[in-house]
Amino acid sequence: MTRMHRVDERFAANSRYKVAIIGAGGTGSQMVTCFARLSIALRHLRGKSLEVDVFDADRVSPSNIGRQLYLPGEVGANKAVALVTRANCQFGFDWRAFPCRFEEHPGVIDRSIRYDLVVTCVDTVKARLAIANALSPDLAKAYYVGPTYWIDIGNKTRSGQVWLGEISPSVRVDRLFTVIEAFPEQYDPNAPEDDTPSCSLAQALASQDLFVNDHAARYGIDLAERIFRYGETEIQGWFFDLDTGSNAVYVPRDSGPKPKAVSADGAGDDDTDENDLDDYGGED
Repeated sequence: MTRMHRVDERFAANSRYKVAIIGAGGTGSQMVTCFARLSIALRHLRGKSLEVDVFDADRVSPSNIGRQLYLPGEVGANKAVALVTRANCQFGFDWRAFPCRFEEHPGVIDRSIRYDLVVTCVDTVKARLAIANALSPDLAKAYYVGPTYWIDIGNKTRSGQVWLGEISPSVRVDRLFTVIEAFPEQYDPNAPEDDTPSCSLAQALASQDLFVNDHAARYGIDLAERIFRYGETEIQGWFFDLDTGSNAVYVPRDSGPKPKAVSADGAGDDDTDENDLDDYGGED
């Protein structure tokens, strides 16, 4: 059984939503452009806008040109700074870039800043766990009872997944489980991981398809649009494969067992299991 998830009244009443994009690689660089388009659409359709912060400590390398949305003249620049500078110049935004890890930012550490939506485009379990820890609600300092939505995006060579969850200081039975809560078996901090950066574009393309990040970003921005534009969603996540198609994961009627992926025709997908979340790869 599924249900429609709706944002609360205070969230819906916002006129300017704060968004954090964490990771500015293959998918993250796409998401910056997607959120620019969404912000412009929200301004015209609903009189609302997005205030976006981008976090990434890495610099643009020659191997990034072509697979990620960077220009040859940006080689050597910080990724977050390059993307935000370009978006601000093109669209007149006042978005911010932080050349550091999200969990290391002073405002995140002391909880002086909060976000309505956090989008993670990172490639390791360790990074996701560190971000999840930084996002965990501090009940002693909870100054806002509304949720922070969390969209996590990951991919393999020709497949990937996008997941929408909520982090909230209030306990609600209808809260959307985060990706770590829904798939805890995939988040062993002691599991070995390969996060070696690619030294060339050819090496990067050998590990994942050229356009798999584009697909992941489109599913991610679809969930964001549902929350910000429509204020509701019956879909909590997507599993997609460039060879076999996509499966939607619908919001469960309660917060019971892990939701089951359902294909576009409504049939259950027996091939979707916890292994689909293992070894995302490719956000150097």
